[in-house]
Amino acid sequence: MKALIAVKSTERRDALYALLESLGIDVIHQASDAETSRRTVNEQDPALILTDFNLSSAVPAANPAAIIVLVADRVEAAQARAAGATHVFIEGTPVSQIVDAINALMNFNNRQE
Repeated sequence: MKALIAVKSTERRDALYALLESLGIDVIHQASDAETSRRTVNEQDPALILTDFNLSSAVPAANPAAIIVLVADRVEAAQARAAGATHVFIEGTPVSQIVDAINALMNFNNRQE
């Protein structure tokens, strides 16, 4: 499974990279801005996109990838879902819940192949 991490914060990108790497997921790119995020989605077609609310608008809603958005509050969560995010996690969500969602997506994708 190819993944894109599109998060402004360097610390969060690094943490998400380590998380995905520990799950055996190939991180094809780490983006910190909207243009790079958009270009990577269009050129690389990742199966998984982890993004923060700030960059979620750069991810095309028509992209068939599973989009996981990390948000700060419930207002942002509602906006992310309305924009097409498949999974939305509010800041402070236990990492285990994010891992469970990623594992479920990986299992779903493996059954589709």
